[in-house]
Amino acid sequence: MSRRVGRLTETMAALFLLLRGLRIIDRNYYCAYGEIDLIALHRERRRSIALVFVEVRYRTSESLGSAAASIDVPKQLRLIKSANHFVHRHQQYSRLPMRFDAVLMTWPARLPRITWMKDIFDT
Repeated sequence: MSRRVGRLTETMAALFLLLRGLRIIDRNYYCAYGEIDLIALHRERRRSIALVFVEVRYRTSESLGSAAASIDVPKQLRLIKSANHFVHRHQQYSRLPMRFDAVLMTWPARLPRITWMKDIFDT
């Protein structure tokens, strides 16, 4: 995927999440362990604010496998290590519960199909 398509996909995912009440606090967080596409704060009904690490995945079609299936165990471990790195560097978020979400996007026709999966794996 080209950088242009990647940026567009992440921008669309960020807008999608903003419209659903998340507040994006960082994008493309890089560290030695990997990258986190989006980092957000989210308060669901009557719950405390959660720190949400979002993996954005794009597929033009699902003929070679789903976008969700591409978030395998090694990718999950890199996300966990990167999230811990972020929290260590940004202590103001250290007491918040953490959650890992995915925004999956396919573009089979004129409009993209966007799926938001909350809490995609346990830490």
